[in-house]
Amino acid sequence: MSRCAKGLRKNGHLLQYEVHEKDFILDAAATVFGPPSLFEDSAKWTEFDAVVMNPPYFKLGKASPYSRVMEDVVHGQPNIYAFFLAAAAQMLRPGGELIAITPRSFCNGLYFRGFRHWFFEKMALDRMHLFGSRTEAFRDVLQESLITASHRKGQPSHSVAVSTSFGLDFSTATPSILPTATVIDNSCGHANIRIPAGVEDEAITAVVESWPHRFPDEGIRISTGPVVMFRATEFLLAEANGKESAPLLSVFNVRPFQTDWPLRHKKHPAALKVCAESERLLLPAQNYVLLRRFSAKEERRRLTASCLIGSELSRPYVALENHLNYVYHAERELTLDETYGLTALFNSALLDRYFRIISGNTQVNATEIRSMKFPALGIVASIGSKLRKLEILDGDAVERIVLHELEIRGEVADHLLAGTLFGDVELL
Repeated sequence: MSRCAKGLRKNGHLLQYEVHEKDFILDAAATVFGPPSLFEDSAKWTEFDAVVMNPPYFKLGKASPYSRVMEDVVHGQPNIYAFFLAAAAQMLRPGGELIAITPRSFCNGLYFRGFRHWFFEKMALDRMHLFGSRTEAFRDVLQESLITASHRKGQPSHSVAVSTSFGLDFSTATPSILPTATVIDNSCGHANIRIPAGVEDEAITAVVESWPHRFPDEGIRISTGPVVMFRATEFLLAEANGKESAPLLSVFNVRPFQTDWPLRHKKHPAALKVCAESERLLLPAQNYVLLRRFSAKEERRRLTASCLIGSELSRPYVALENHLNYVYHAERELTLDETYGLTALFNSALLDRYFRIISGNTQVNATEIRSMKFPALGIVASIGSKLRKLEILDGDAVERIVLHELEIRGEVADHLLAGTLFGDVELL
């Protein structure tokens, strides 16, 4: 602060400051969110014109004293940076500005849904800048980082300026001016924040969100694998043992379009014991689409899906580890065409790029998939039918079939084909 004051003084300005050696949440936030106190002057914490912050990032338990102070704002498994954002918003005068650099995780997902609704009732979003790399700008950050500028409502924002850069070089970060409704999607009541990184992303968003359905509308469901390894140790087997065991699949078994089992892995069991006690962890052997729930920090693909064909298992059950999501039909078994078509859609550059627009996490949450727009299941089956006629599933052929059946042409199709995430890699 002394350096700030000195720099401003050189340019004819005066800065007066005061440093409070207190806990910002337990002292200041507790004052503005809690009941009036006879001993604490809450007015001194509610008269700010601007807040600039780089809050700490770490998760908190529900029993934490911080969580109890902010229980009306954030629910679930909160992160303390959301408490800082909420406290700052509460302390601003009407029209006051808040600029913060935080992880992107608050932009979507159930844990932050209550916070987003609370925050955007008070604050209007003006600008966002996204760092596309998790390593170029900051070390030891598992998520994409985001700078947001917003103001305490008086006047709402009708548009949001969105810019991106790979690292700290802002020289090419020309902002796009987008309607607020394009950036903050409240169509499902979740107030999710989408961040298109340029005109191509805007076009991709328009294509996907023109689809007539959402994921569950066509009878499709997505769930998380029920096997949590450390809770199922008594049932884990190093290898399959006839009908008394079921294949146990994890992220290591899932490659684009192909489910590899068994795999020899020293640390990971290959099967699960079939018995009355393990029945709750087993699924009937039928057609599923398996989707990895996690990707590496700088991995080129966010979505990786494989086909699991029930007739190829030769066992009545299968076990799925909880680092996988699995896709199925609510009322019947998926057909082969539907299974291949869904897998192609998840593995396509189109859906992978769209998912990056709506989510900055390395985790693929089932909630996010459910809320996405989705083409008619008949079109998905048509994609699968054409894929199954190919002798070799190479990446370019998959992309072309997906784009053709979805009737995506012009610059969007050219852009996706030019930047295909498979390249010339042979899939099967």
